[in-house]
Amino acid sequence: MNTTDNRLLDIKLLKCFIGKQFKWFQHDEFVFTPTTYGVIYINIDNKNYALTDYYEVKDVLGDNEEISTLRIKEHNEELKSQILNSKVVCENINLKTNNILLVNTKTTIVNKNDPNDKYTLLDTHGIIFNLEDDYQIAFEKDDFGENITIYRGYNLQDKFKNIPNDITSTIIDEYEATCYLEYTSIE
Repeated sequence: MNTTDNRLLDIKLLKCFIGKQFKWFQHDEFVFTPTTYGVIYINIDNKNYALTDYYEVKDVLGDNEEISTLRIKEHNEELKSQILNSKVVCENINLKTNNILLVNTKTTIVNKNDPNDKYTLLDTHGIIFNLEDDYQIAFEKDDFGENITIYRGYNLQDKFKNIPNDITSTIIDEYEATCYLEYTSIE
């Protein structure tokens, strides 16, 4: 069985956010949905970070495939729009980060004609910042594009509950898939 690990693994960086002030985040202005292309800039305690969703080439089902990958890293360059003729919008938050939830999936894919032909894909599908007063901000990657959807409010885990059904419905007929949703708490 082959395993592809596409999870957000920089747990040490995420732990540094706990107890710190989530100042603001920036993104390209929305057109029809609360979705932005490729990158969101986040400021935590006056340090800038880029949360990105871009394609990376990984081994999936025995082939090199481009798959949507969520990453976060410190970002010290000028914050600019990723879309031509679009402007960057800043949303002020100014709340302390209590903890962070990674929304991970574990998908097992089995060839119906050959049960020994198995693959496991571990993936981070989203990240939820739990802030003061139980307020949350969540960022969800697009599995088939390089977009990030932004949610704000309460009980945002509910936004992710249909992921297993969405993922397993896209598997080709030759394969059978099971997908489990897991939350990893960073405290």
